[in-house]
Amino acid sequence: MTEPDIIVIGTGPAGVSAAWPLAEAGLQVLLLEAGEGRLPRPSGERQSLAELRASEEGWSSLLGHRLSALRDVGFASPKLRTAAPPGFGETVAAENRIHATGFRPVGAFALGGLSNLWGAVAPAYDDSDMAGWPVTAADLAESYRAVAARIGLSGSSDDDLAVLQGAGLPLQPPLPASGAAALVLERYRLRRKEGAFRLGFARNAVLSADLGGRQGCNLCKGCMWGCPRGAIYNSADDAEALIRRPNLRLETHVMVEAINRDGDGWAVTARDRRDGAERRFRAPRVVLAAGALATTRLALAAMGRVGEDRPLVTAPCFAFAALLPSRLGSPLAAEGFGMAQLAFHLGHAEDSVFGSLYEADGFAVADLVAGLPLTRRGSAALFGALMPALLVGLGYLPGRYSRNRVRLSAAGVLEIEGGVAEGHGPALRAAAREIDRHFRRLGAWMLPGSVQPFSPGTEVHYAGTLAMGGPSDRNGQLVGAPGLFVADGAALPGVSAKHHTFTMMANADRIGRHLAQR
Repeated sequence: MTEPDIIVIGTGPAGVSAAWPLAEAGLQVLLLEAGEGRLPRPSGERQSLAELRASEEGWSSLLGHRLSALRDVGFASPKLRTAAPPGFGETVAAENRIHATGFRPVGAFALGGLSNLWGAVAPAYDDSDMAGWPVTAADLAESYRAVAARIGLSGSSDDDLAVLQGAGLPLQPPLPASGAAALVLERYRLRRKEGAFRLGFARNAVLSADLGGRQGCNLCKGCMWGCPRGAIYNSADDAEALIRRPNLRLETHVMVEAINRDGDGWAVTARDRRDGAERRFRAPRVVLAAGALATTRLALAAMGRVGEDRPLVTAPCFAFAALLPSRLGSPLAAEGFGMAQLAFHLGHAEDSVFGSLYEADGFAVADLVAGLPLTRRGSAALFGALMPALLVGLGYLPGRYSRNRVRLSAAGVLEIEGGVAEGHGPALRAAAREIDRHFRRLGAWMLPGSVQPFSPGTEVHYAGTLAMGGPSDRNGQLVGAPGLFVADGAALPGVSAKHHTFTMMANADRIGRHLAQR
């Protein structure tokens, strides 16, 4: 390949979604990745989580790489403990020249980016989620369908959350609920009332049936430790499929440090993370999909916007635990899905809460012990009895309850100041009370003291720094920088309470289609 038609920076969900239509159109595409390759995936079939818990040798698998499940990584994804190698992601902020105060930046150097460790919850946005954006849900409809067909979505098309999570999409059957989650869903269906609370199957980028070279979930419940079957979508799979095309080339270990105007195109200056050697690339067009924070630093520097204060929108997250007394002492389910089995929605579009429910026995013991409102010794003593009766919930507030700011310093460092907006505390407490009230109707009681807010940044729902309709146009092109595009979360004007990854991928696909047509 000589000089490519276009360079795409990043192999996470946004990067491969932008690159896919470009490669299909026959353009010469160069894909740059800072990591060395994909994270190792568990090989072959393995024992179920229930079998591992009962096995004398199972502790070595359950505690992760080198006892990594015992590491303190705050309220970040449990997969950072159980599925990621020690030290994974620890240098990302420093190497990307990001300095944060009151904010925890999360990133990854690996083929597939953070899709190696995500929870795979993938609802679609509707027009209420995108109010004020320069694009609508109809503008994303074709891309939503294309991305859904490519990555494989499982979920219900006819429960109370079906329309809210995206209608008219190709869906595989939902992954079945088990244990405490199944009981809550059954009671909800029997006692359902019209109102602001709705419950249904989670919409997941996880296969319930085989697709391409990936196998459907076998309900081993070991999702937090990685999936040997490839059932959980990882954009590394798409990157590996893309490089089989003769018109797409992948370069790894490439740490992009600057992008500068070069005649009628763009010069990309990078550092080889293996030996520190300088690497240079050039193309008429460049698509930034390096992760919202890294993308923001590169874009602000390319546009010379030093010292400008920009918003960074996140969806404030909180965790809680709910106990079903009727299941105390029940045996653990032998099979089940180890990530979000159910989803719930509370309130109305402009001020809603969206969340996911997990069975407690899908988590590492260390995570639950840390989250229970007891001492570690007391938590461990009660854990065996509580686990079959416990649901773990993650809830999200809309982005308007976040208050984070970013600016590029004169030294070229992206400085982040994290925080929450006025009214966040009352909104969180009100949401917790309402969730508890609705769950009590279903025989589930929120454990006192179990509501734990995440610190800003750990939820990794980043958006708004280079929003379409502001610093970038409706097709992601940065204003005043023709040929330089943003395709990851930085381009989204905001986030609702719903998970934004699927929408980010659809928008990246739409931008890729726009570039391919040009």
